[in-house]
Amino acid sequence: MKKILAILTILGIGAAVYYLNGPYIFPTSVALGPCWKDWTSPSSYEVRASPLKALHFTVGDVDGRLCYGSPESRGRRLFGPSGVVPFGQLWRMGANEPTRLFLNGPIQFGDLRLEAGRYSLYAEPGATTWRIFATTSIWHWGNQISAEVKNQSVGSTEAPVVRKGAHEESLRFKMEGNVLAMMWGFTRIQIPLAPAG
Repeated sequence: MKKILAILTILGIGAAVYYLNGPYIFPTSVALGPCWKDWTSPSSYEVRASPLKALHFTVGDVDGRLCYGSPESRGRRLFGPSGVVPFGQLWRMGANEPTRLFLNGPIQFGDLRLEAGRYSLYAEPGATTWRIFATTSIWHWGNQISAEVKNQSVGSTEAPVVRKGAHEESLRFKMEGNVLAMMWGFTRIQIPLAPAG
């Protein structure tokens, strides 16, 4: 009976760890899995105005997944002076949790090489270009981009700002050929992706 209780306890703990951490406990080469809420924040237990969304993509032989909160503009000025995100301020590129990138192999992310693994992305928006940072810190909450988070950065790349097309009410990412595009309001940024050389 003690063995059965021990096994059930271990299975229960394992199930709880997976439920809370999702695929983050497994190597990305084994499982990318779904996007998961960060249940350590009290706001995760409330109905969210910004739903958690996922973008699955392929770069050569590498599979990737991007998890991000998708806020709506709701008539607000989004970027720049008096915007939701002022120029020069670090931003999580979404809402709630940090925007997380999962790769099961290496890719070229702009001019930055990213190895297989888990990353959070954050940006420093500007009028004509954004600087996009990748960090191995995936457990910090959203915009809490502390010195510790910055110290885990693996590098950054620049992305041009393109203003064109219709207004995007909800922030979204999509692949356009070999380019990862983020669109919100009338602002669009583009990051070229390529197989790692």
